[in-house]
Amino acid sequence: MTNDPIFSNITEWAGAIRDGRMSACEALRIHIAQIDKYNPTLNAISFFDAEKALKRARAADEAVARGEFWGPLHGVPFTLKDAHCTAGMRTTVGFPPFADYVPEEDSPVVARLKRAGGILVGKTNVPTMLADYQANNPLSGRTNNPWNVQRTSGGSSGGAAAALAAGMTPFEVGSDLSSSIRIPAHFCGGIWAKADRKARSVNRFDSQPAEPATAARSAFSWLENAGTNPICLGWQSPCQPSRGDSGDRRSSLAGL
Repeated sequence: MTNDPIFSNITEWAGAIRDGRMSACEALRIHIAQIDKYNPTLNAISFFDAEKALKRARAADEAVARGEFWGPLHGVPFTLKDAHCTAGMRTTVGFPPFADYVPEEDSPVVARLKRAGGILVGKTNVPTMLADYQANNPLSGRTNNPWNVQRTSGGSSGGAAAALAAGMTPFEVGSDLSSSIRIPAHFCGGIWAKADRKARSVNRFDSQPAEPATAARSAFSWLENAGTNPICLGWQSPCQPSRGDSGDRRSSLAGL
């Protein structure tokens, strides 16, 4: 990891926590700071439970102190597209009749990411019922593009793409049938990976293929062999762009 770790990849975050170079609480607070700084302008994250995430991060650090590790994502924070059912956290797909719906159990991909040691921080914005090429709905409003807030971040995983580009999360899990990951990744400068259609888990609200049942295991097997630019679980922190019309990331985000 560099002196500015915010755009480190997933294996770097996981390795730093596993090796004791960074605590899970510290990793989480770095991302909470990014959320506090940029989310008011970008509106990428719709639901955010810092208290619950910090409680799990403290438990992750206590486990490390005992020499225990939950899995390859031990202590790594993450966010999820508001299409995956999350126990104890609202899941609305931007649809007013579901405004107060709180699932009692996690969808398969969420459960597997948690078992792998990940720490769920919040849910990212979507269009109503995931049915648009932008992220805008009556419950959470519009997500803005982090490179130019007058433009869209794309959809339907628009909140996910914007959150990654602004360093609010190390990785995201979207869903994609008709470019719902691919378009936002293109608009926001991200890297995407779509799961093999032969291996899927379907969440409660969306009949689209979500992530594979073997998500945590297969992704990290891939990461171990991916070199310096791993691709994982739908989203990975964006590549550093070359300076162009938008300037570099730090200068463009500094004005938010």
